[in-house]
Amino acid sequence: MVLLPEEGKAVVVLTNSSAMFGSTTSHLIANGIAALLAGKKPGKRGLSLKWFLTGLGFVMVLLTFGLLKEALAIKRWRMSLGEKLQEGGRKRTLAWASAFWGVLLPVALFSGLPVLLRLSWPQMLRAVPDLSWWMLFYLPAALVLGVVKARIFLGVWKLGRRPETR
Repeated sequence: MVLLPEEGKAVVVLTNSSAMFGSTTSHLIANGIAALLAGKKPGKRGLSLKWFLTGLGFVMVLLTFGLLKEALAIKRWRMSLGEKLQEGGRKRTLAWASAFWGVLLPVALFSGLPVLLRLSWPQMLRAVPDLSWWMLFYLPAALVLGVVKARIFLGVWKLGRRPETR
């Protein structure tokens, strides 16, 4: 509902649902009609919901395939890790980041996203169920892979730091 007391008018828009993302929410419709009633131009349209959701779906597919690819390459990553740690510098930093980013990012997203959006997980599941359910499967899978890589990293790092015994 939008009230225009100066014009003596009001706008009420009733819809079946209101999208959390995109430009087709009841709020935008009401604001656009209110602008027209006040003799102004409606606000500019943002990215259409269709294109936003298509892009979001594409990102979800890329992230899922990336996670699968990384999981399938874990043995190869482990074999090359010793060399990267011995070389030091940038390669060691990238190996460290690859190992621990997989732990930090899923935890940060799982706990931080509801705070950022000011929604609980049950509210997110109602508002954007497809994205929320995907995240509830993707984030734990990413976390497990991150923990595995971090354990491998720490194991290889400890081995590399031990003095050789002959």
